[in-house]
Amino acid sequence: MGALRSLIICFAVFSKIPMPYIDWEKKDMKYIFCFLPLVGVVMGALFIGLNLLAQRFNVPETAFGIISFAVAMLLVNGGIHMDGFMDTIDALSSHKSRDDKIRILDDPHTGAFAIIYAIFYVLITAYILGTVDNLAEAVYMAIVFVFTRALVGIVAMSEDLAKNSGMLYTFVSSANKFVTAVICVVWLIASISVMEILAPVRSIITLGVVFIFVMLFQNMNRKHFGGISGDLMGFFICVVEFICFLIMGIGDFIC
Repeated sequence: MGALRSLIICFAVFSKIPMPYIDWEKKDMKYIFCFLPLVGVVMGALFIGLNLLAQRFNVPETAFGIISFAVAMLLVNGGIHMDGFMDTIDALSSHKSRDDKIRILDDPHTGAFAIIYAIFYVLITAYILGTVDNLAEAVYMAIVFVFTRALVGIVAMSEDLAKNSGMLYTFVSSANKFVTAVICVVWLIASISVMEILAPVRSIITLGVVFIFVMLFQNMNRKHFGGISGDLMGFFICVVEFICFLIMGIGDFIC
């Protein structure tokens, strides 16, 4: 029953899929990150479905890219990760002290740098998604949503927190870290295995680049924020997804 309640809380927070109302108790938050990759499964299934429809009805690439980004990447999760991405860009662009950067993460206002980076992110990602014209590539892109959320669960369980408050603090402090880490590793191995089958060379390159980014991300957290926060996790998911999509998109040039 506790696992089911963790599933409900996970989807209530990280997606816009309607969930039954329940009271949030600490014992019900032990396994939230175990189910986060399932949100990626829903996003991926939607993307595959949209891709099949686009091919069936000859939808133009640009239109499909915009629609798939809006539905699979924004409508399902409500833009919660993009919000974290933009807040992190604002904080890093401020070049202020650590405490000021943490305050900027909580600031509801949006700065110019966040808007510029978000526009760039949306345009490039939507363009790449729009170029997917076969089922194998569509499944690969869909698996990326699972891969990133499994990876973020592992990072969340292993990194120090930037502050002793906020949603991420509540979830991480309530989590069964060992069980969560093990299940997220299983999700990660499964998603990597599928990626390797579908695009061996590009997936190896992707894993190498993502590994480098994870190292840089950890250093950035410790240097600029003193640890991780919910916004930084949103930033992490957005950047890892972008890396995966970008390498897949330009694979014809590097493979």
